[in-house]
Amino acid sequence: MIAHLHTYHIKDGTNNQRIQDLESAIRIINQEDRIHRTELGLALDNAIKRKSKGRMLLPKKDAKHMYVFMPLTMKNWDGKEKELELRCIVARYLNPSVNTVIGIGIGTNGKGDSVYDICYHYIPETSDDFIKQAREIQQELGYFENPKYSSNSDYSIEDFKGFGIKY
Repeated sequence: MIAHLHTYHIKDGTNNQRIQDLESAIRIINQEDRIHRTELGLALDNAIKRKSKGRMLLPKKDAKHMYVFMPLTMKNWDGKEKELELRCIVARYLNPSVNTVIGIGIGTNGKGDSVYDICYHYIPETSDDFIKQAREIQQELGYFENPKYSSNSDYSIEDFKGFGIKY
């Protein structure tokens, strides 16, 4: 994933803020323990299998970050980066206990190559203007209007079926 992000998302013209955001997102993902990273993969796989347009994964207990997963398809290909960004804004609005949202989009480019998109939003406080804009995005685009909240353990219990992961 790191090599892909560097190859496809860091170009000569990439600004420093974008590079720092990508690095911050990767650092947070890498700090997750092995079991949680596995659960993240299972949740993403589940979102793809169920053809979800987007999925919010609730934060672990006491965590200040959460994830938004979005399968990439030919239907959302042209606006995939913007859609992922906007879904993360709505997710932050809907989850006031977090200050960071990491968005991960995954799919294929139609040529059989895996493609990853990632975004990072650190929003320590939400202003009235932010809340207003997030609500407008949610209402106009329908992102997470009737969200199904899931936690990591929902996927690991279902997918591991007693392979040593206990909750």
